[in-house]
Amino acid sequence: MVCASHTFDILCDLMNYGKECINISTNHINKYVRKISIINLIIPTVLSVFLIGLNHIISFSDIMSPVYITSASKAVRYYSKDKRIADVYLKNLYYTGYNSIVNNKIDGYYYYTIEDSICTFVLVDAKSIDKPANTLTSYSAKAIIKKNNKQITNMISKFSNDLSWTMDGMLNVSSACYIDETAYNTNLYLYLMIFAFILTVLIMSYLIINTIYIIFPAFCPACIYFKKISNPSDTLTNVNYEIDHSIIDTKKIIITENYFIFHSCFNIVILPVNKITKIYKNISVHRFYTKLYKNKNYKKYNLYVTCRNNHTYHMHDISSDTITSVCDYIELTYPEITLLKMHNRM
Repeated sequence: MVCASHTFDILCDLMNYGKECINISTNHINKYVRKISIINLIIPTVLSVFLIGLNHIISFSDIMSPVYITSASKAVRYYSKDKRIADVYLKNLYYTGYNSIVNNKIDGYYYYTIEDSICTFVLVDAKSIDKPANTLTSYSAKAIIKKNNKQITNMISKFSNDLSWTMDGMLNVSSACYIDETAYNTNLYLYLMIFAFILTVLIMSYLIINTIYIIFPAFCPACIYFKKISNPSDTLTNVNYEIDHSIIDTKKIIITENYFIFHSCFNIVILPVNKITKIYKNISVHRFYTKLYKNKNYKKYNLYVTCRNNHTYHMHDISSDTITSVCDYIELTYPEITLLKMHNRM
């Protein structure tokens, strides 16, 4: 009987130890870090959609490798293949006598060339030539291939009258596209390419960094800063164990015997309580949100926690009940921590 009782006690101790091990193995910090990292992956996804949309509007591959037009009649063929940006090299262009007017200023001059019985119009940038000549020889420029629009149609109508042609007859021998030098903006495309490159680097950085944090949560800044400011005896294993035995556990803030943890959708802070020197309770009244929610008493509560290394951690959007619970506990349990209150109106 004694042996059986002793055996039963041992089994009970093992079961309790097993339960404790299960609690210890609950890695809350990894869960918080992975959640934040997964949410942060939304950012590169949104940026990727924006970059794809930008590339659809302006093809960066076309900017880097424009098509070469030595025969204006090929403009329609390139346009049908979604090739818009071109390096144009044409032998002879003839002035129509008509100009493009933008904001009461001459923006360009309409020229034409006939190749393979097709008349193609070219809008030459007014900045490229001092004044329009009847004939331009060896014309070269960077330009955009565009589909004929209302402005071109009106010009063709007037030009056909000058030639004593009908408008329909002129349209039948005219290309459905024209070459527009005025639409090509070297600086704009350069800036867009630089912007696209920076955006691509940001997307790749976000993807790589957050993927690393998902696989290795201990590499996240919050964990690294915790190891940097804490004592050698403080470990993330201890933090996880104490979270299971927390004193205060709210939606965003957890206080254990030795640690202060803040976690939200975008941020996590892990601090040893004995390293905290000041806590600022901030109450902000935002006019924008007051008008938006039609609530005169709309307030936003934040905490600023300063540690011995003089680094201050900002904790956003905390409920008033959480602020009260945290500050009351800190004031009662840790009188050495200075509590301050700030009130802002924005």
